[in-house]
Amino acid sequence: MNEEPKNCDVTPIEAEEPKKYDNVKDAFKTGYADAKQKAEQAAPKLKEALNSAVHDAAYGVSFGATFVGAFAHAMLPENVKEGLSRGAEAGRAAAQRTQEPCKGSCENEVKELTNGSTQTA
Repeated sequence: MNEEPKNCDVTPIEAEEPKKYDNVKDAFKTGYADAKQKAEQAAPKLKEALNSAVHDAAYGVSFGATFVGAFAHAMLPENVKEGLSRGAEAGRAAAQRTQEPCKGSCENEVKELTNGSTQTA
């Protein structure tokens, strides 16, 4: 009577994976080295993506501001443009006239108020 064994499932003993470290200190060293290597590999790609995003954002802001200004300039009637230009020039001239008398005397007034001391608190 040659009977075959009914339960012949034999599983091989799996080889134990070698550890990367033997103690906590080695684990930290290995983790540090692995993280540093991965970061150095990822840095150029991340830097390129950030540079591209900043470039695109700067372009968008510049385009938007220029487009709005150019569109408004094209839509304004000539007499409004002339009025804005003349008003801006008159404002600059008034600001210069206001600053001229103060150039020398303001410094003396500041010295008098601080009792001749130029130190600030």
